[in-house]
Amino acid sequence: MTPLSPAERRVLLGLVLDPSRLTCDETSDAGIRWTDLGAVAARHGVAPLVYRGLRELGGDEALADAAVRLRDRCRDAYVRNVARNARIFAELARVLGPLRRAGIPVILLKGVAVTAAFFGDIGLRHMRDIDLLVPVDARARALALLEGLGYRLGAGAPADLRARGRRAGLLPAGATPLSRELTGRLYERYHFHYYLERDQQPFPLELHWHIVKAGRGVRIEDLWHEARPARIGDVEALCLRPEHALLHFALHQSQDDYGELRLARLVDLHLAVTRQALDAPYLLRSAERHRASRELGVALDLARRVLGTPVPPALQGLLGRFDGALVARLARQWIAELGPQVSDREPVRQVLAWTVLRRDRWRSVPAYLYRRLAAYPESNPRLPARYRGSELMNLLYALHPSRIASLIGGSRVRGARGAASAGATKAAYPAEVTRST
Repeated sequence: MTPLSPAERRVLLGLVLDPSRLTCDETSDAGIRWTDLGAVAARHGVAPLVYRGLRELGGDEALADAAVRLRDRCRDAYVRNVARNARIFAELARVLGPLRRAGIPVILLKGVAVTAAFFGDIGLRHMRDIDLLVPVDARARALALLEGLGYRLGAGAPADLRARGRRAGLLPAGATPLSRELTGRLYERYHFHYYLERDQQPFPLELHWHIVKAGRGVRIEDLWHEARPARIGDVEALCLRPEHALLHFALHQSQDDYGELRLARLVDLHLAVTRQALDAPYLLRSAERHRASRELGVALDLARRVLGTPVPPALQGLLGRFDGALVARLARQWIAELGPQVSDREPVRQVLAWTVLRRDRWRSVPAYLYRRLAAYPESNPRLPARYRGSELMNLLYALHPSRIASLIGGSRVRGARGAASAGATKAAYPAEVTRST
């Protein structure tokens, strides 16, 4: 379907950030496709904010009929969000009390830390989970305590962790099910949080001991040293210093794939700049100390170009000319492609630009692009078992024309085209691998 027009994008962003910026002519424009605008808002996690914006514009008489219907749909999303987030905060208070009594300090991260402070209304921001940070030397005690409260570490781990575990000899070569013990060891060695679930609870709890994977350069002890008091209900906890909270948002965004970029993430960044008193010199020193200057620059420049975030002049020179040009191009294309449906075409240039921008080091770029085409050979389900230890066979699979076509064209080769492509490459591609694709 057709992406939103410039006028529709202005209305959407105005409703999300500040409806007082919108003129009567903009909101009464007969060309506004309110249904499509609502679909974009829902997909990007900002439907409750659109509801607030439409509500502030006035009653039914001040809005077009289609805008009234959209307001009512977004109100439903807002009400569901209120109920879900109230349950999240109640559960947060339930687990913080025992952790505090056990002498385990806790820093609140992401949604549970900023929803009330930034939005002033718990229904305006969707929260997927509870994120808590504990000291690494208290990790085992915190996990045991949470298990006593009904949480469990589910068996299983992402493919990249399993592949690294097999290469390090932690796991057998075959695709065997993981026990909870092995799952925990993989997370402890290669990740930075546990993923915990509880029966009859629709949201998980992530127990962090760091905010990024090992090797990214973030000095977690600085975050603890500068943490500030916070209160959830009657329970005391800690939250990150404002500058560290902004760095965390920037680093978290850099871990997402291009397809996961959402307006809701940029709104978090916007509010982290506009709703907090930031010490710009300290933020610059912290970004350099934690090797996150580029990630911060990318996040702020994206927010500035998409949402008009007023980035302080001292924070606008974090990117070199090359990365700055990439952000400008990516932001321009990303906002132009906002539409009610996700395109089935993979935006190759955008994916490549985002891969370069989100790099932690240059050698991570080809590795990431390679995994976009294939996978870790140990966890590639399309490779026959005999080839799953072979990077060469994994590379041949990645270069199969059907894989290239799916990346460039955005849709898998189907029917006669798929059969013709497969037939044309049988001579150069192992027969067993060709059958597996």
